Amino acid sequence: MSTAHLLGGLTLAVALAVAGCSGSDEPGVQPEQPGSSAPAEEPSAEATLEPSAEASPTDGMGGEAMTAAGTTLAWGQEALLPVEHGGGEVVVRLTVTAVVAGSNEDLTALGLEVDPASVTPVHLRVSAELVSGEAGGLDPARLVDGLGPDGPAGALVGVAPITGCDAHAFAAGAAPGTAVQSCRTVVVGSDGAVTAARFASTGTAYDAIDGAPVEWR
Repeated sequence: MSTAHLLGGLTLAVALAVAGCSGSDEPGVQPEQPGSSAPAEEPSAEATLEPSAEASPTDGMGGEAMTAAGTTLAWGQEALLPVEHGGGEVVVRLTVTAVVAGSNEDLTALGLEVDPASVTPVHLRVSAELVSGEAGGLDPARLVDGLGPDGPAGALVGVAPITGCDAHAFAAGAAPGTAVQSCRTVVVGSDGAVTAARFASTGTAYDAIDGAPVEWR
């Protein structure tokens, strides 16, 4: 299946999902928006650190610098990142630990507005440690997008988590040092793959359009 055909299907799913706001709750597949928040390739031995045009801020706790915008990391390497959450800033150590291909059978029972056989689910497994801030309700897996050869993978919307890819968030009042393991499912075409993941944050140095996200490859 071509990427163009997949995107056409995903666009239809978005239209149906939006229409649901006025009287229907049909689940669907939604393309990731820039700057929002398959078998994996073998992790590279070293991270590639690409210089950013902007200086990295510090986390205010010992002066440790945030991971620079535009940095490329290997799977499993940590990034120290600022996140806007609940009207304030939260700092987390974020890691994409694995990218795991799912099964089309996982999608069959979800009632999607696209043919489950036309897409492949991919699970992004994410780990995060709270450094500072009030992170109650923050799901670290939602901070990460999957990337294919032609851009962001589609996001599942309005559906329950797929078995084996459970979402978890920080509890209210979580103390610094608290760790959370979470998972997010994205979809690509039946002949596609997720080859990278990224953290992007709109209006910051990590903006997917006007800045440079942090990526794992």
